[in-house]
Amino acid sequence: MIKISIFEINKKVDSIEISGHANYADYGKDIVCAGISSLIYACINSLNNVNTKEIILKEGFVKIDNIKEFDFHNQVVIEVLINGFEQMSLEYPKNISIERK
Repeated sequence: MIKISIFEINKKVDSIEISGHANYADYGKDIVCAGISSLIYACINSLNNVNTKEIILKEGFVKIDNIKEFDFHNQVVIEVLINGFEQMSLEYPKNISIERK
């Protein structure tokens, strides 16, 4: 299962952690993993002037940190990312979980 944790401070998103694998299908054929990965990479590539220390990318793990300090454009990009996660979790509830903390 892909676990998405959204950490908030004063009702504002501060960081996002994504970990795990969907296990929807065999490696290389998993459309759920591909969809989540596409959302993540599109988001990261759309962010402006973000310190590379604020983004960690590893196999099966992504963390985007210090979001509350992002400019308006980057805040919108993050909201689109979260919306994409939420839409995918509705379609694949056995493969994606989202928790707000």
